[in-house]
Amino acid sequence: MTDDERQRQMDFIGNTLANITASQEQAAQDRKAAELERKAAELVRKAEQEQFELERKAAELELRARQGQAELERKADAVRIGRVEEAMVTLARVEETLARLVEKSNERVDVHQERIDKHETQIIDMKQIIAILTRIMNEGRNGKP
Repeated sequence: MTDDERQRQMDFIGNTLANITASQEQAAQDRKAAELERKAAELVRKAEQEQFELERKAAELELRARQGQAELERKADAVRIGRVEEAMVTLARVEETLARLVEKSNERVDVHQERIDKHETQIIDMKQIIAILTRIMNEGRNGKP
């Protein structure tokens, strides 16, 4: 084998080794790229899953907040209704008391009116008696029997 042939074989072997090394490096880079893509896809999937979970939790919290607000409104309504009912009971009691007082007052007015009527009758009787006595006295002074 000549030096040229040896040189060509050496060049061929060197080129082949360089090609193999380049291929191995490319394969390693491809594996790294594939691994990075897989990790990126996994990160995207996790991020999407976390976003979905956060949205679900936000919706759940919003629902709870609305339910809480509705419960507070129901309780406030119940308190207002209770107060209105208490006021109605109080008003009914006041109305009953006023009715009794009016009835007693009317009874007293009737009693007083009876007394007034009696006194007026007595006054009229007294006026008649005075008129009769005045006439008798006038007749007695004037000398009439």
